[in-house]
Amino acid sequence: MEDFIGVKAALLLDDKIIVIQRDNKPGLPFANLWDLPGGAREAADETLLACLSLRSKRN
Repeated sequence: MEDFIGVKAALLLDDKIIVIQRDNKPGLPFANLWDLPGGAREAADETLLACLSLRSKRN
């Protein structure tokens, strides 16, 4: 498996942490499991903050 280059965010709400359930697509690493919001970097010049912002707008 390749190294992950991207961003994950730990979002806290009082004493809880917000997580998402990954898609259940064949071949997707860790499919259908719970994960932190975020995603892989798609362009070499994309900042990590832009990467996280873009993901939140897509979903």
